[in-house]
Amino acid sequence: MSVPVLFYAPMKPPGAFPPSGDTHLAALFAEALMMAGFSPSLASRLKTYDGAGDAAFFAQLEAHADREVARIVADPALSQARLFFTYHCYHKAPDLIGPRIARALNIPYVIAEGSRALKQRQGKWAHGFAAADVAFAAADLVLAMTSRDAAGLATLADLRVEPFRPFIHTERFAVDDRTRAAFRESWRARLSLPSHAPMLLAAAMMRPGKKQAGFDDLFAIMRALETTPARDAVLVLAGGGAAEAAIRALMAPFGAHVRFAGLQPRDDMAGLYAASDLHIWPGRNEAFGLSYLEAAAAGTPSIAFDQAGVGAVVAPGKTGVLVPPFDHAAFAGAVAQLVGDRADLRALSAAAQTHVRTCHDIASAAAHLVRLLSPLVSA
Repeated sequence: MSVPVLFYAPMKPPGAFPPSGDTHLAALFAEALMMAGFSPSLASRLKTYDGAGDAAFFAQLEAHADREVARIVADPALSQARLFFTYHCYHKAPDLIGPRIARALNIPYVIAEGSRALKQRQGKWAHGFAAADVAFAAADLVLAMTSRDAAGLATLADLRVEPFRPFIHTERFAVDDRTRAAFRESWRARLSLPSHAPMLLAAAMMRPGKKQAGFDDLFAIMRALETTPARDAVLVLAGGGAAEAAIRALMAPFGAHVRFAGLQPRDDMAGLYAASDLHIWPGRNEAFGLSYLEAAAAGTPSIAFDQAGVGAVVAPGKTGVLVPPFDHAAFAGAVAQLVGDRADLRALSAAAQTHVRTCHDIASAAAHLVRLLSPLVSA
């Protein structure tokens, strides 16, 4: 019999629109829990994300949280849970219900992807920072998915923090050499690419903020590529969103050297990853980025900036190359080096598939959850 668990994602519940890495990883965690022998039920769809740091809005969230706690504790089905599991808690989206429900039901409380930035203790997100700290203090266990998150959480005393690798369904993106060749031919024809031109892929949503800033970096990288032997490379952009028109205007000077593939269903991305020589996404201020893992599972190495949490998913010499943050010339040089050395690129492609299958697959994540959570629910 599976163990009933209350599952909650305060930033974005699974299935929320528009899709994002947060919604996808929330769904993956729920699935990994099921694979680990647990039975997760969505506790609430309350979104606590406060992008503006608005104290009045946050007060409304707290009132809504009061109602949600009362509803959940009074629900005979939900109150049978033996664990409360929260995915993603930080100053912009703290868990306002998990600690209180876990205390009321006398069950363990676990947070996955907890993040704590001390610089947010003061300022417009101070209320969210304090609320996240309440959640961390109540947690029996916090899973840190990057070394940066682990370092931030280490500033709290008496908090049990365990490293936990980001993960995906690697088999959904895996391709063999014959299938890769077919995908290359298909996508090159679809995008009208010259047969000799290296195909670079950037898979990212086109949203204002840090994502749009990543496209500004891509613009600078493409400019830098013009002075390298990879000047004939074509960059394919896969994604969509509110900033798409601005990004199309930004990339217009490159003409046919930048192509737009549109927003692709996640299950169809394997072919586009496999068709590409490299996945290049700078990763400016990324928590980590699941696209790097998806590309690696398809055998496509990534190049990214060595900053934020990207190092948790791009392993130099195994799944790709990390370059100094915001050094566009170094980034372009890494692109030129790899597309100019096909033997090196093939070796890195094979290593990427092996590494991500071994270290970042959902089956490994499920086994890790068994080891971490079983002692809590059996105590």
